[in-house]
Amino acid sequence: MTNQATIDKLIEMRLTSMADAFRSQTQDPSMKEISFEDRFGFRSQNVCCCKGTDL
Repeated sequence: MTNQATIDKLIEMRLTSMADAFRSQTQDPSMKEISFEDRFGFRSQNVCCCKGTDL
């Protein structure tokens, strides 16, 4: 699945904050130095903050 397909699917699932965060991550070269697990955790936290809930 391409990055754009992933973004489109996230939007389709009404996960627009996650789609925005993923798009931002793919455009930030410094994110390549961080493990997938850490990046995923950052994105999950970002979505929770946007929705006004905590993990």
